[in-house]
Amino acid sequence: MEPDQLIVFGRSLGGAVAAWLAQSHRPAALILESTFASLPDIAATLYPFLPVRLLLRFRYNTSEYLTRADCPVLIIHSRDDEIMPVAHGRELFEVASETKGFLEISGTHNEGFITSGEIYYEGLNTFILKHIPPRN
Repeated sequence: MEPDQLIVFGRSLGGAVAAWLAQSHRPAALILESTFASLPDIAATLYPFLPVRLLLRFRYNTSEYLTRADCPVLIIHSRDDEIMPVAHGRELFEVASETKGFLEISGTHNEGFITSGEIYYEGLNTFILKHIPPRN
């Protein structure tokens, strides 16, 4: 299967990996759910009393990767996420290419997709149908 026939989906830490992949192999679309802007940014948010920016060996700079991803992007984030603040999702949306969408869901980090149910399903379905035409 060719990369332009694939949807790359990443959730939480997997979102950084998915964005990295999308920058080097253009997929049909990229979907990031509950993902941080960069590892130093989320670490500083979670551990403000530690010098995490100096200690981290890996950056996982999702924002940077996203600026180089040339495909439709959907950012999914819960306003109730207790681990990844919704501000990270909004930052990712701002740096994404012109063809983008933001799906705000509700619920915790690990249950938002369940809590949001139909909103989650419809948001994914609408984005995919809009940007990836069905193949015969």
